[in-house]
Amino acid sequence: MTTSVSEVFDFEIDKGVIDNVNFLNEILDDLNAGPVTENPDFVLDKNSSGKFGINIWGRSLKGENSAEMWIEVGSDHIRLDLDGINETFEWANSKNSREVADFIRHIFTGHILIETRRSSRFIQIFASDGSLFHSSSHNNLLHMLTGLYLWRRKTFRRLFSPFISD
Repeated sequence: MTTSVSEVFDFEIDKGVIDNVNFLNEILDDLNAGPVTENPDFVLDKNSSGKFGINIWGRSLKGENSAEMWIEVGSDHIRLDLDGINETFEWANSKNSREVADFIRHIFTGHILIETRRSSRFIQIFASDGSLFHSSSHNNLLHMLTGLYLWRRKTFRRLFSPFISD
């Protein structure tokens, strides 16, 4: 029998949070990965979770070179941060759930290339067949507020293996 998210925490969890965790579990079930409450690749952070939102740390035990991720599951959204990039992806409940599920599935099963240049970080997600699925860039807060860059003398490029092998 599957452990529910309500059984993991010592406090009441909002129904919207439970629905969003069940949505993630459906994606993981399609990938034969097991629910977040029982999958060893996911750790529920009890210290920073509450009634209206829980935090899940993801680090693949099988894929040594997989990107770490933080997943914040709220009653009205799911937010996924990759490799320490805050607010990398965020989906409100009102968005098309089929498109969101497909996007999250690609994050879990695709290769992820993260390139750092100056204070910008560029993310490319490749589908399991090698085709480019998504590309985006993220600037750091210092640059957005002041217009200044943190100078980095080198460009860093990291290609991460799939979090979950399909």
